[in-house]
Amino acid sequence: DGWCTPYTHFKLFSVTCHFLKKKEIVSRILKLSPFLESSTAENISKFIKEAVEEWSLNRFGPLVILSDNAPDVISGIKLSNNIPIGCCCHRYNLTIEIIVNESETYKQLIDKCKKISYIFNLRIYPKPMTFANSNPSCFFQQSL
Repeated sequence: DGWCTPYTHFKLFSVTCHFLKKKEIVSRILKLSPFLESSTAENISKFIKEAVEEWSLNRFGPLVILSDNAPDVISGIKLSNNIPIGCCCHRYNLTIEIIVNESETYKQLIDKCKKISYIFNLRIYPKPMTFANSNPSCFFQQSL
């Protein structure tokens, strides 16, 4: 998986291995490092090959690699002679995001949910109200 840090946009890339050991799922980070190159299929493939070789996993033949559905990542996995499987959760999340962002009804619903959440958080973490009316129950009734 690859990601950027939120403030510096510093790119990191990792390869994680998941396997069964005595009927328990075990996860190990095989490689985590800065990714200074551009995110091309060739560079991603090189990164994957290095991780596989460092851990001698190439002796098992092609590995099945689960990733997001980004075309450069899928192509990088294929170039590294492994088998890509796109993550259904990433796809589901992107689909919901598109639906929500394109629908005014959903935007309004989310705004109302945020306001409700804010009211409940006030009760758990008291802080000064920023609304014109400082009575939370009145605000709650007006919002719905």
